[in-house]
Amino acid sequence: SRLVASFAQFFPLKYGPIIFNSIAITFKILLINFLFSKRFSKVIPKTSTKIVLAFLYIALPNTEEVFANITNMHWYLAILAFMVIILDVSKKTYWKIFDAIVIILSGLSGPFVILLVPIAIVRWMIKKDKEFFILFLLLIACSLLQGVFILLTGFDTRSSMELGVSLFMFIKIVSGQIFFGVLIGKRGFNWLYNHDVLSNVLYMITFLIGSSVILFSVVRAQWELKLFLLFSALVSIISLAKPMASLSEEQWYIMSLPGAATRYWFIPILGFVMTILFLLQRNNHTYTKIVGICLFCIMSIGIFGDWFHHKWEDAGYSEYVATFETLSIGETIKIPIQPKGWDMTIIKK
Repeated sequence: SRLVASFAQFFPLKYGPIIFNSIAITFKILLINFLFSKRFSKVIPKTSTKIVLAFLYIALPNTEEVFANITNMHWYLAILAFMVIILDVSKKTYWKIFDAIVIILSGLSGPFVILLVPIAIVRWMIKKDKEFFILFLLLIACSLLQGVFILLTGFDTRSSMELGVSLFMFIKIVSGQIFFGVLIGKRGFNWLYNHDVLSNVLYMITFLIGSSVILFSVVRAQWELKLFLLFSALVSIISLAKPMASLSEEQWYIMSLPGAATRYWFIPILGFVMTILFLLQRNNHTYTKIVGICLFCIMSIGIFGDWFHHKWEDAGYSEYVATFETLSIGETIKIPIQPKGWDMTIIKK
């Protein structure tokens, strides 16, 4: 976020939003470019599978909060870093530089690097290649740095509200935000949420079905998918343990609401989608493929319902920029930003 903001200062203030959004979209698409590179041919050899996965990644339901904004770009960087970790280390210099930059960017942009360390350890135990050692050292260095800052400042900046922990609330969050979020999207989940009796029954049924699909993939899938599911589980555990979802109400209650704090479920949602794709693999039993086809068809409801994102309300940014241009050196201006109710203070230098 700070790198992009520093870069944007070379341009007039009116271009700030388009610079931020363009760079966010670039990194979002970079994952697809990396997926189609030759380095990924061993993990996903079929082009058709890559095309389907790329489409689902772009059309992922219930992920509006992380779409095209720098603030939540560390979620994408975490996935990109995971992709780098599971691949063989390239012998080409430019790929080595790319891998190092990805690890450093991800490691300095968010705390996910700490969760990637156990993933890297398991990966090294599987492959046992010495070439990976440099990347592993970068992971450790970034993890230590993140850990120090979390211990020094992280806990003071988190919400002090109680979690409101209960088994049913856990089922409600997982079923609602991940399973319903994927299958019927945020809009479908919102409709279902308002039908208490029906939704409570479906929470339990969907939790059992979704958990069974994930468990099947954990047992039968290739190690790369198993590691991504492990990463998704670690992200989910930390998200539930130390969320920043509410300053006034129980955190888990807020996290169970349709469209609330969906950034926490972006990676687990992608993991669930990948398990559905795994059910469709050729070597799986016919009944398993039927389950995958059914879930895939239901997921089309979520994709269709969440395909369009609502426009943000125009807060008059261009008028504020015009006012900023008339300010003297040292004067400040407050500009309203999204989401509604937030603003930023800019000092003219």
